[in-house]
Amino acid sequence: MTTPDDLRAALSAATAALSTVDDWTAPAGTLSWTRWETAEHLASDLLYYATQLATGERSLGQPTAYDQLARPGSDCAQMVALKPETGTPGVLRAIGGGGVLLLAILAATTPATRARHPWGDGDPGGFTAMAIVELLLHAWDIAGAVDAPVGVTARALARLFPGAPADADPWAALLWSTGRGELAGRARVAKWRWFAEVRD
Repeated sequence: MTTPDDLRAALSAATAALSTVDDWTAPAGTLSWTRWETAEHLASDLLYYATQLATGERSLGQPTAYDQLARPGSDCAQMVALKPETGTPGVLRAIGGGGVLLLAILAATTPATRARHPWGDGDPGGFTAMAIVELLLHAWDIAGAVDAPVGVTARALARLFPGAPADADPWAALLWSTGRGELAGRARVAKWRWFAEVRD
C-alpha cells in the first residue's frame, strides 16, 4: 500500500528532475503536449486529487466541479494555468505546492474515505498511488529521466495496475503499463488505464 511518505519521495524525485529543465516549449517525451502543458497538467492533477479527497463521499456519483480548459491550439485540458514568465521556478512552486496540499488533505482523511475518480472511486491509498504515478511519469516525460524510488514505484504499480508483470523491474513495468516502454517477450501497450477503485 502506498503511503504519504511514498508521495513525499515521489514529489522529491519529480521536482529534482524538473529542476534541470530549461526549454519548456519542447515536446514532452512521446506525448502530444509540450513540457509546459504537461507541467500544467501535473499541477492540475495534484490539485484535483486534493479537492476530491477533501470533499470525500460528497464527490461520489457527481460530475467534477471544476472546468478544465485547454490553451488555444492545445488538446491538454487542465485546471491550472501557469504563467510562462515564471519558468522552471514557477513550475516547481506549483507542483511542490500541489503536492504539499495533497499531503495535508491525506493527513485529514481516514482509510474509509472514498472519493470520485473517472477511472474508479478511490481511497486515500489509491489517490496517493495516482499522484505518485503522475509525478514520476510526467517528470520522466518532461525531463527525460527521473530517479524513481524502486519501492515507491513498486507499491504504486501494484495498487493501480494489477495486471502488471510482478517479475519485472518496477520502473520498466510502469513505463510498459502506460505505453511508454517495452518489456522483453511482451507486446507494447497501445491503450491503457489504471484501476483506482478499492479492491479487497
